[in-house]
Order: sequence, then structure tokens, then C-alpha cells
Amino acid sequence: MTPIERARADIVKMTGEISRLQAHLTALHQRRDKVRAYIEMAEFYETEESATESVRPRGGISGAAVRAAVEAIRERRTAIHTRELLEVLAKQGIQINGSNPVANLSGFLSRSDELRNSRASGWGLAEWGTPPDEHVEAAASDDETAADQGAEISETGAVKMPSWLTEDG
Repeated sequence: MTPIERARADIVKMTGEISRLQAHLTALHQRRDKVRAYIEMAEFYETEESATESVRPRGGISGAAVRAAVEAIRERRTAIHTRELLEVLAKQGIQINGSNPVANLSGFLSRSDELRNSRASGWGLAEWGTPPDEHVEAAASDDETAADQGAEISETGAVKMPSWLTEDG
């Protein structure tokens, strides 16, 4: 075999090896793309799960407030309004700060799977079931709940609901 024939034979071998490597490389690219898609989906679902978990109070003031509220409600065996829970927590040394502590506490409590809120009766345990649907009119008849919603209550007991709760507002 002449040197030129050997060179041509080497070119044929190299071309075959290149084709084999290109096919292998294509398969690796496809596999890599599938792994990337898997990671993307796993991150998406991990984020969804952790986002759901992260809203649940665990520690700090919010976690302590929720635990104390659940304990107080369980001890009394009846629902308790947010303002009253705020007082109960304060007696236990748990201070809810901010410009609107009632709203802040309500926000903490609303993130708990253990609690359900009723405008008429206040916060109760989720294990008691969901209270029937209530209307703003029913809430307005309860001075404390109406005040929680921003209503003004006169000394005579008349309730003036805030504009955002009325049809006119």
C-alpha cells in the first residue's frame, strides 16, 4: 500500500470516527437538554412547595403569636376576636408591633392552617370546620368585629361602616 493509499484509508477511518463521535455528541446534547428540563421542573416545584411552606409561621413573633393564639382558643373552646387575642398575647409577653397591630396579628393568623376566621365570631380552630358564609351586615351588628373592619361606633352604638365596605364607596 502506497503512502497515499494509507492516507486515504486513514481519512476514511477518521471520517467514520468523526461520524460516530458526532452521533455520540448529539446524544449527549439531547441528554443534557433533558437533564436541564428536569432541573428546571424540579426547581419550579421545589419553589412552589417552599413558597407554600414559607408563608406558614414557624418562628419569631409570628410563630409565637400563632402558637399562643391556638393555645388560647383551644383552652377557651370558643372563637376569639383578633383584638381580644392581641390582649391575650400581650399578657403572655408577645407584643405585635407596627402601626396596626390588629391587622398584623390577623395577617399572622391567616397564614396558619390551624385557624379559620369568622367575621361574626372571630378566630377558631380549623378542626372545628368552616363557619357558614357571613355577610358584612352580620359583621356590622357585632361592635368589636365592625371596629376591626374599620367601622366607627358612636357612644349610642350606631355603626358607620367605612366607605370601602359600602356599595356607595
